[in-house]
Amino acid sequence: MGWIVEYLQNVITEMKKVNWPTTEELINSTLVTLVATIIISGFIFIADQAISTALEVIYQ
Repeated sequence: MGWIVEYLQNVITEMKKVNWPTTEELINSTLVTLVATIIISGFIFIADQAISTALEVIYQ
């Protein structure tokens, strides 16, 4: 049971060393992630529509 206490003490020690982002950094990173996701989703949607249209033309 002593290993659990030791483990938790190590976790607490390591968590104190973590360099947490500021609110501004967190918001900026979130916005970059959202914009990149929207752009990539849009590209995939357009590519899917183009491929679907091309296949419809080929199969008709």
